[in-house]
Amino acid sequence: MIHIEKKHILNSIYDSIKFQIILKRFLDDISITDTDIEVLTIFYVHGINDEAFRLILKKKIYKNIQSISNSISNFTKMGIIEKQNNQKVLSSLLDIEAGESIDDQILMTIKLGNK
Repeated sequence: MIHIEKKHILNSIYDSIKFQIILKRFLDDISITDTDIEVLTIFYVHGINDEAFRLILKKKIYKNIQSISNSISNFTKMGIIEKQNNQKVLSSLLDIEAGESIDDQILMTIKLGNK
């Protein structure tokens, strides 16, 4: 059995959440694009709101609000976003956590191995 353990400090909450989304996409075979990952990362950090929409447009991930709305519709069909009390919220499907904060950095432990 090969067992490797490595600790790596991710520099920001964005990196931590993006890493977890990428990992969930791989492990659970979730069909989302790199653009979807960028949008979901912003939604996990800021929520699904006007602030997040402005940031998505500012970063030029999408060019207009309609594209963001289409993305939200797709995430809703996939079960990643759901409605609660007339608001759109992220579901627990991806089960993303911010991680353990240490001096505004995220510490993650990755264990790889064959059984």
